[in-house]
Amino acid sequence: MCLNFIASTNNLWVQDHFSIALPKKFDTEIYPGYYCPIIRAAFDAGEYKSDLAHFGLVPSWASSGKSNKYTHNVRSESMTANHIPNLHRETFNARSETVSSKPSFRTAWNRRHFALVVIEGFFQPNYESDSPVRWIIKKSDNKPFALACLWDRWTNVDLGKDIISFCILTKDASSHPLLKRFHKLGDAKRMPIIIPDNEMRHWLEANLKSANGLITSEAPLDLIGQPAPKEMKPTSSQEPSISQV
Repeated sequence: MCLNFIASTNNLWVQDHFSIALPKKFDTEIYPGYYCPIIRAAFDAGEYKSDLAHFGLVPSWASSGKSNKYTHNVRSESMTANHIPNLHRETFNARSETVSSKPSFRTAWNRRHFALVVIEGFFQPNYESDSPVRWIIKKSDNKPFALACLWDRWTNVDLGKDIISFCILTKDASSHPLLKRFHKLGDAKRMPIIIPDNEMRHWLEANLKSANGLITSEAPLDLIGQPAPKEMKPTSSQEPSISQV
């Protein structure tokens, strides 16, 4: 799973790859319920846009107005309230093996709502010392990289506005030389799906067949990991524990 990551602020990298700019204000260490930039295709082919999106996908058909388990108000005038439906299930990650059939995700999948979140690294718990130690996983060259996401738009009738939300796609990590080392003994070994730089535009404009090919490919990527004990709690008062990652 992937519940905690560092959103990239590298505007030059985003400009080089997508000819767009990131939003000016957002938190960088992201947890479920936070807002961070995602990149998605614009109306015209070959053009892209970046939106602040809620981490935790809210299907367009959701009708409940209850707040979700984890809430966070980003420091932005455009996001002064957060009333996200409580779906009574986790929608931060979607298993690539079942994304096309699960009710929370299949509409976004069938509509080809493919997106990317550009990050500097993500966190995983290592239990090799019997107690959880937070590690950060990054590229060996320390450059940003992109995770495969789904996005959807939900209309908040009470606030009179649309909210863009997203989830990160994951896959089995039991054979990955580094990422198989994480999570508790007996828990499923999962990892976020990383889209190689040369495939990012293909992912954003993929049809369903090519999207399946991209999320099931085993493109090599040089990842490194190291302990990264948490020094400060995020601004949210309802932080999910790292052991849930």
